[in-house]
Amino acid sequence: MALTFIVICAIFTIGVTGAVDPWTTTGDLSRLLNDHFGDNRHHVTNPAAKSAAVNFIENTFKGYGMQVVNEDFDTDNPNFRGKNVVGMWPGRLTGTRLDRPIVLTAHYDSRRDRAAVQDNGSGLAALMEAARLITSQPCVQEYLVVFAALDFEFDEGPDFDNAACYNGYCGSKDFVDQVMARYLDSVGVNVANINGVIILDSILNFNDTLGAQSLPETFKQVPGLKEGYESVEQDGFRGNFILVAGRQEYDFPLYSAFYNRWDAAGHPQYKRQSVLFPLKDVVSAVETQSDPNWEVYKQFIGNDLTSFWNSSTDIKAMLLTDTRK
Repeated sequence: MALTFIVICAIFTIGVTGAVDPWTTTGDLSRLLNDHFGDNRHHVTNPAAKSAAVNFIENTFKGYGMQVVNEDFDTDNPNFRGKNVVGMWPGRLTGTRLDRPIVLTAHYDSRRDRAAVQDNGSGLAALMEAARLITSQPCVQEYLVVFAALDFEFDEGPDFDNAACYNGYCGSKDFVDQVMARYLDSVGVNVANINGVIILDSILNFNDTLGAQSLPETFKQVPGLKEGYESVEQDGFRGNFILVAGRQEYDFPLYSAFYNRWDAAGHPQYKRQSVLFPLKDVVSAVETQSDPNWEVYKQFIGNDLTSFWNSSTDIKAMLLTDTRK
């Protein structure tokens, strides 16, 4: 049910007017996870399952009537290329300077020899269900909605056999530079004016027992994290929340809209907690160690979120993730 709720709230700001309230079921999501996203999807340990997932995503996007872009890109290993599958659902203002796209992403690769249901079959299932629900709405939304299934999020150093993406986030780097930036440039929209990017990464876990969740005590020293730590502590460190990571001031329009949609859904058993960084250029602060809290921030940018903020600090983006210890 927690994953079901994430799907509903993942489509909060697409500009649909007068549409029915979208919904999904645990059965819908279970079928996606079990039938398509349950196997390991690593280019060395299970390339067949990875290829099957790519084909399913592409065919499903096409079946929903989307414009589909398959973006092949180079990795750090000349023997392997990556592939992002991007579905575009145009709105009334798509292709004009007034467009304000919303982007939903989830990576589809997995680590070697590890089950891939949680990381990141769960994000993929939410992405695919959001795509189904949005494209089935009876009204045309205002803005372009982009669904991006991204490759090679995980980093593997060159010492690994046939490693491909040495520093991680290869797919999201290519997407933001080659797909997202190209579209915005072609229509004359500044990245600061898009509605934002929502990254779905590992959102399946829900554990309402006392002590199920642990958070580093260093959070208590950092503005924007302290409040979240204290809230989880007061609730007995239960793993019953989705974590929203963003920048306290700059990403406010994005995460506040999400909060409003989440709260309006009326399911208080599913909580939300925030990690809101009190600075705009989080990536540089970590890379240069110029902020006294850089080690704490580092724990939250080891994912595709890094690529968007590294490309431009003007991109509004937030990460949705679960209660992994």
